[in-house]
Amino acid sequence: QNITDRKNAEQALRRSQNQLADAQRLAKLGSWEWNITDNNVTCSREAYRILGYPIPQTLIHWDEFIGRVHPDDRESLKEAIYNAIDHFGTIDLDYRVLTPEGRCHIVRAIGEAIFDSQGNVSCMVGTLQDVTKERQSEERMVLANRIFENTNEGIFITDQHSRIIVVNRAFTTITGYTMEEAKGHTPKILQSGKHDIAFYQAMWTEIKAKDCWQGEIWNRTKRGHLYPEWLMISAVKDEHGNTINYIGTFSDISKIKRSEKKLEYLAHHDPLTKLPNRLKLRAQLDITIRHAMRHQQQVALFFIDLDHFKHVNDSLGHNVGDELLIEVTKRLKFHIRSSDILARWGGDEFIIVMNHCDSFSNLNEIAEKLLATLKHPFNSNHQELFLGASIGISLFPQDGDDITSLIKNADAAMHQAKVQGRNRYEFYAPKFGEAAMKRIKLESELRKAIEQEELVVYYQPQFDMHDGTLVGAEALVRWQHPTDGLISPVKFIPLAEETGLIVQLGEYVLTKACAQLVSWQMCGFYLPTISVNIAGRQIAQRNLVERITHILQTTGCPPHQLELEVTENFIMESVEDAISVLSLLRSHHIKLAIDDFGTGYSSLSYLKRLPVDKLKIDKSFIQETPADSEASAITEAVMTLGQALKLKVVAEGIETASQQQFLMELGCDIAQGFLYGRPEPAEEFERHFLVNKKNCSPLRLKAGAPIVKVDQ
Repeated sequence: QNITDRKNAEQALRRSQNQLADAQRLAKLGSWEWNITDNNVTCSREAYRILGYPIPQTLIHWDEFIGRVHPDDRESLKEAIYNAIDHFGTIDLDYRVLTPEGRCHIVRAIGEAIFDSQGNVSCMVGTLQDVTKERQSEERMVLANRIFENTNEGIFITDQHSRIIVVNRAFTTITGYTMEEAKGHTPKILQSGKHDIAFYQAMWTEIKAKDCWQGEIWNRTKRGHLYPEWLMISAVKDEHGNTINYIGTFSDISKIKRSEKKLEYLAHHDPLTKLPNRLKLRAQLDITIRHAMRHQQQVALFFIDLDHFKHVNDSLGHNVGDELLIEVTKRLKFHIRSSDILARWGGDEFIIVMNHCDSFSNLNEIAEKLLATLKHPFNSNHQELFLGASIGISLFPQDGDDITSLIKNADAAMHQAKVQGRNRYEFYAPKFGEAAMKRIKLESELRKAIEQEELVVYYQPQFDMHDGTLVGAEALVRWQHPTDGLISPVKFIPLAEETGLIVQLGEYVLTKACAQLVSWQMCGFYLPTISVNIAGRQIAQRNLVERITHILQTTGCPPHQLELEVTENFIMESVEDAISVLSLLRSHHIKLAIDDFGTGYSSLSYLKRLPVDKLKIDKSFIQETPADSEASAITEAVMTLGQALKLKVVAEGIETASQQQFLMELGCDIAQGFLYGRPEPAEEFERHFLVNKKNCSPLRLKAGAPIVKVDQ
C-alpha cells in the first residue's frame, strides 16, 4: 500500500506540533485540554514547564491537576470553571500553583467550553501563562505609587527641560501647589529670592557633573511663606546616557531649624536665668577684647560671688535658691548698660563685662551700686533673706590681655574681697594671684589631709564657775601638716566651709571626739560632756540625724554626753528649719548649744522656741570686759537673758583674772579660755585632768585667780 501521503501528512503534523511547541515556548504560553468525559487533562510541554512539573508518561487526572493549585485558590478556580460550563462561557483567572519544590507561581488561565452537536459540553480548552514577574512588577508599581503618594517628603518629577510632569501629595501639602497648578511649570515657581544667580548656577553645575545635588535651600509657598527645605535633585538617564527626567525630593526643615536654634540657645545660655553661660561669655568677651585692642580701649570685668548663698540653698532648698538667682539677675541687669555683658559663670557666680571704662571712680561707683542692690533684702515666702556679694574686678589690658587671665585675676580679687570680710569689692593686684594659687594648693592638701587623717583633735577644758568642777571639753580640730607643721584653723576652716569639705571634716572630728570620750571612760576618766562644733552645711544635710546617731552607735558614745554647738548666724538664716532639725536631735537626748551668741540678729520669740541647753557668749565680748563698758553691758544682758530662759551660759575666751572675777559676779555658769587651759591633744588633756580612775576631783576656782591644773 502506498503510504506516502500518510507519511507526508504525519511529517507535516509533527512539524506543525513542533512549531506550535516552539511558539508556545517562545511566547511562554502553554495549552491545556480537559476532557470532561474521562476527566483527564492533557497539557502541552510548555504548560508543564510553567507548572513546574515533568511531562508525565500518561494523561493526568483532573483531581491531580487541581491538586497542584494553591489550596487558597482551588475553590475560586473550580467555581470559575463550573460557571463557564453552566453558562456556556469562558474563564480568565489568575491563580497560584505550587511546584514540587514548594515554590509558588502565579499563572493566568484562559479557557473556553467546547460543545458537541447535541449542545453538551464535551471538553474545555485553554492556555496557561506564567504571570509571576508581571504581577510582582505590578505590585512593585502599586507599592511605589503608594510610597510616592504617602511619603512625608515632597517629590516632583520633571522632563529633561525641567518642566514638572507629576508631583505627590506631600508636594502640595508643603508648597500649596496642586498637581494641576504645578504641572508644566519649572521649580522656579518655588524660588524664595533669598539665593542669587550664582547659587543656582553652582547647583546645576554639580547636577550635570555628578547627576545629583543636595543641600539646604529656602523656597516660597503658594501663599508667599518662606520656609527652609532639604532638597535633593537626581538626574534619570536612558540606556544611551541621555537625561530624560529629573527627580526632586525635599522636606520642610522648619521644625529642625527651630530645634537647632533652640539647642544653640540652650548650649550658650543658662536655662534658669536665661543669661549667657561660660561658652557664650567667652565668645562675647573675645569679640569685646579684639574691639578694645583695635581702638585702644579699656575693658572691666566684674566677678561677682554671692555671700552665704550655699547656706540658703542647703537650708531652704534649691527652689528658693533658684528664685533668688532669678531676682539677682534682674537687679544686676538694672545697673548695667545695654552694651555690657552679664553672664552666669556658674552656681552663684556672675560676670559683668563693661567696655569703654576710662575712669576708676566710675568703676568704684558701679561696684558700690552692685553691692547695694544685692545687700538689699530678698523676699521669699514672706520671709526676708539677706545675701550680699563679694566682687573682684580686673581690667584689660592692665591685668591681662586674654580671656583666661582676665577671668582668673578677677576671681582672685573676688576671693580677696571675701578674705577681707565679704560684702565688698577689690581690684586685682598681683599679690592676689599669688594668694589664689596658695589657696588652690591649700584646698588640694586639705582634701588629702582628710583622706590620710593628718587632722588631729585637740580638747579645751570647760569648768563650772561655781565649784571649779571639770564639766566638759570642746573638741577643736588642728591640721598637722607633714612639712608646714601645725596649721591654724583660721586658715583652713573657712576654706573647708567654702568648698564643702566641712561636711567630711565635721564628721571626722565628731567621730574622733566620741571615740575619745568612750576611750577615757574605759580608762576610768569620766568627762561629763564633749562639745563638738557642727557647721551649717552639716545641718542642711537631709540625713544629718541618722549620720550622727550612727556615729554614736559605732563609737558607743552615750547621746546625753554629746553636745553639739551651732552658730547663732546659721540658726537665724532659717529659723523654722533649724528648730525642726534641733528638735529631732534633742529627741535623741543630744545636748545643744548656741555658739558665738551675741554676734547675730536673734529674735527672742524664736530663741525661746529653740530646744537648746546653753548659750556661749562670743569671746570677742569677753576679751573686752570689764574695761569696755559696751562689751560688759552686752555680756551682762546675755547673762540675764540666759538665766531668764533657764539656759546655762558659757563664757569662752577668758584669759585674765579680771575677766574671771567679772563673770563670776554676773553668775556665769561655765568658763572656758586660756586662763584655765589651752586646747591640747588627748594625751596631754588626760595627763592634766585625770586625778583618779572615776572622777575628776572638784577643783575650786578662787576669785581673781586662775584654776590650778593637777597632774596625775
